[in-house]
Parts: sequence; C-alpha cells; structure tokens
Amino acid sequence: MQGDLDILVREPDLAPLIALLADEGFQFQPPPLNAWGMISDASFAPFVSADGACNIDIHIQPDCYPAHRSLNAERLFRDARPISIGDCSVLVPSAEHVLILCATNAAKDKFDLVCLRKAIDAMVTLRAIPSVDWTEIVDLARQGGFLLPLRVFFAILVELGLDPGAFPAELRTPFTGLRRRAMDDVVAQFRLLFPQEPSLMTLLWREALLCAEPSVAGHNLLLRARGVIRPASGIPDGAPVKGRP
Repeated sequence: MQGDLDILVREPDLAPLIALLADEGFQFQPPPLNAWGMISDASFAPFVSADGACNIDIHIQPDCYPAHRSLNAERLFRDARPISIGDCSVLVPSAEHVLILCATNAAKDKFDLVCLRKAIDAMVTLRAIPSVDWTEIVDLARQGGFLLPLRVFFAILVELGLDPGAFPAELRTPFTGLRRRAMDDVVAQFRLLFPQEPSLMTLLWREALLCAEPSVAGHNLLLRARGVIRPASGIPDGAPVKGRP
C-alpha cells in the first residue's frame, strides 16, 4: 500500500491533473475536520484511488502560508535539480529548499511527533550536502516571515547533537524566557520520542511561542475564526468526492 504520496503542481495544472486521475477512479476523501475546517492554502484533502491503496496529497505550493510568500512553486521548480533513478530523470528540490521545507513543515506540525522525520531528513541532507547556501535560506525566511520557526528548528537539531558551527549567526541566537522553556519541552519530547499526545492548549502555546511570527500567528487565528463560521472542506470545486454521486 502506498500512503500519503505528495505531488506538487503549478496551479494551472491542477484541474488537468484532477481530471486525469479521476478518469482512473480517484476521488477526494473528506478528512476528519476540527471546528474550523481545513485552513491550508497549499494543498487539499486526500485524493484516493478506487481500491484505497493510493492516497495522494496534491499541493499547489511547497508549503502553506507564510512559506510560499518567498518559496513558492515557481521558485522551487526553477531551482530543482534532476537526478536519475534507473531509466528515469526526476526533479528534486535544491538542498536549500529541502531544509526550508523541513523547518516549515515541522513548525506547521507544532514540533510534535510527525515532525521527527523532518528532523531526520534535515540531518541527512546536511550530511550529504554540507555546503548549502545559508544566505539564501535566511533571506527566504526573512522575506516569507518564518525566520523564527527556522531558528527554532535548527536550535532543536543542535540540542540533539548537530554541530552549531555549521549554521550562520542568524540561526544561533539563543532563546530566553517563555520561548526557551517551550523549546526545552519540545527537545525533551524529542528525546523521549514523544510518549504522549499534547493537548490542544499545548499546541496553540507552541504555535504562539515557537512556530510562527506574531503576524503569521494572527493570520492563522483569523483563518480559524472564519472557518468556525464557514469551515472549508479542502476539496476543489467540482472535483469527485467519495460517497457523493
């Protein structure tokens, strides 16, 4: 079984891709939603094959707001590099973009259990390509408004044993006060391999202190408030949906 296969397409290619896969029996499957629905502006509900064996997440941006303000689909495709797998050539993101997306995905998941693989991916990337362009990474984080979660992500990796000398000064600024306490709690959970599920209040507290710049946190709260009134399903208009004629 293949689960959670992510596909990034340019927005003009979304409708043709949906039509192509729908002809093969794929349908969108409404996921369990919280009170405010689905607030992602980068991807949709799972697109599932008729036999349920393949679950595709279609993305029109590499990651949701604020990441795509600077690292959008066009830039990611522009800087992607080809690699050979057997007789096929596949485009993969640059090492700089991989590290950014590891950080923004980890922050989106509130630095909880599912972000563990992002930490591993980042460490593997740095081991394979140690000479990354940190200036590009920091500049994109500043332009997009996600420098804080980027700093937190790499601070966590340092706490887990990564050499801090590998990073520029902008990513080595120490945290203090409540932010430091929140990060210490996350690091402790990493070391224990996340033995318990955090409460909603814990996740919202992490978002406020670690996962988003203040303006971004306010943007997300506004989306949730709007979603309580009119929750979004995460399904493109007119697309086939499981259980609907």
